[in-house]
Amino acid sequence: KRCEKLVIEFVKQFEKLYGKENVSFNVHLCLHLPDSVRNWGPLWAHSGYIFESFNGEMLKMFHGTQCVPLQIMKQFTYRQVLPLLK
Repeated sequence: KRCEKLVIEFVKQFEKLYGKENVSFNVHLCLHLPDSVRNWGPLWAHSGYIFESFNGEMLKMFHGTQCVPLQIMKQFTYRQVLPLLK
C-alpha cells in the first residue's frame, strides 16, 4: 500500500516537477504498476515489450486521422482472415 500511495503522489506531482510538456501517457501508466505487481509479481519478472511491439504493428494499420479505430479493426480482421483463404 505504501508503494501505491507513493506512485499516486508521484503522478500527481509530475507536472509540477518536470513541466507540462513532459507529461505523457506513460506517466499515467505508472498508476497501473501496483496492480501489475499484485497480479504478476515483481516488475522484473514480467515484460510489457510484447504489447509494445504490437503497438508498432498497430501504427501500420491506419493512415491519416479519420476513423482510426475502424481502420485498425479492418486491418486486424484482414490479417486474421486472409491466411485462412490461401
